[in-house]
Amino acid sequence: MTNEAFAAASGAQPKWVENSERLLGRRVPRTQQGARWLGLVREATDSLASSLASAATWATALVGEPGAMTYTPLTPERRVVLMETSGGLQLSWDAGKLELAAQLRWSAARHLVPRQRGRPRHEPSLAGGAGRSAALGLDLSRLRVNLHRTPEQRLQRLDDDLAFIRAARASLARMHA
Repeated sequence: MTNEAFAAASGAQPKWVENSERLLGRRVPRTQQGARWLGLVREATDSLASSLASAATWATALVGEPGAMTYTPLTPERRVVLMETSGGLQLSWDAGKLELAAQLRWSAARHLVPRQRGRPRHEPSLAGGAGRSAALGLDLSRLRVNLHRTPEQRLQRLDDDLAFIRAARASLARMHA
C-alpha cells in the first residue's frame, strides 16, 4: 500500500502520517489495524486538541497496538472513557461510529487511491492494429480469408490480381486511343 493510500485510510495527509511516526518514534504498519489506530490518533489530536503522545495512548487503549496480530473490531455498544474528572465529567468515544468511519476510509483507500506507482498497466489490445481497425469499422474479412491461405496461394492470388490490373489498363488504353 502506498503512503498516499495509507494516509487516506487513516483520514490524514501523507505528511501528517510521516511527521507523526517520526514524533512517536515508531513506524505504523501499513495494515487495516494500523490505519485504524493512526486514524484514532488523528481524531484525538484534531477533535480533542490533545498531544500526539496522549492520543497514541488513548488509541492503544481503544484498539490495541497497531502491529498486533489480532484484530479487535470496535462494537457499537462499547464506549471508551478517555478521561474522568472528580466532578463526574467523562470524556468518551462512541466506538461504533469510530469503527464505521475506519472501515469506510479503508475501503475508499483500497479502491479509490491508485495502488502502485509507476506507469499504469494497459489492457492488451485485440490483435494489435487489426483490433483497432475493426473498432474503427473497417472490413477485415478479406484479410482474415487471406490469413487462411498458404504463402504460395497468396502469391498466386497477387499474380492473378496483377494480371487483372494489367489487362484492365490495356483495355482502357485501347478505348481511349
